[in-house]
Amino acid sequence: MNARRVPITFVSFDGAVSATGLCQRPDRYRFIDAPDPDRAPRIARGGGYSYAAASFGAGSVVQDMRRFNRILRFDPATRIIEVESGVTLGDVFAVASREGLGLPVQPGYPAITVGGCIATNVHGKNPVRDGTFVDSVLDLTLFHPDRGILRLSPDTMPGLFDLTCGGYGLTGVIVSATLRLEPLPGHVVSIRRFAVGSPAEALPLIRELA
Repeated sequence: MNARRVPITFVSFDGAVSATGLCQRPDRYRFIDAPDPDRAPRIARGGGYSYAAASFGAGSVVQDMRRFNRILRFDPATRIIEVESGVTLGDVFAVASREGLGLPVQPGYPAITVGGCIATNVHGKNPVRDGTFVDSVLDLTLFHPDRGILRLSPDTMPGLFDLTCGGYGLTGVIVSATLRLEPLPGHVVSIRRFAVGSPAEALPLIRELA
């Protein structure tokens, strides 16, 4: 594949929003940071599982990042994994779980990409206890359209790092990220059901179980 642009109609995950734009499926870094002569608005897209039109818009150039799906580094001893942004949560789990590790924040669909998780700062099933995805991001590599390739972290360029995590791609294209893993408590899930009559009844129960 190359930097060729193909007209595609994009649809949100729930089918409620659609728009036609130009899709680009780069498979080389040089296609991400190549000069754009017409300065068309562009945005990165991961798995496309957002219920909103988070990664497309009419007349935009959508860069599908799923071909950037390599695991660049994995160190079980330090619980660190570095991945390209098109790697999915299922990919991370398949590798990390063999060493008894996993991401503390895990949304429910395995085909969501790491880049998408950072761009939307997703939550898992217990954000009260585990926080959101940004809490697991040690650093990331960003292509900024005016400043080129940048390495961001909470200590290096923290302002741009914060804007990128949850910024829906408005600061540029997330190329890769280094993530902190946690020990898995086990490989099975125990489910308990509680009946509540109202949100007011549910709140103290949530706090107790968190």
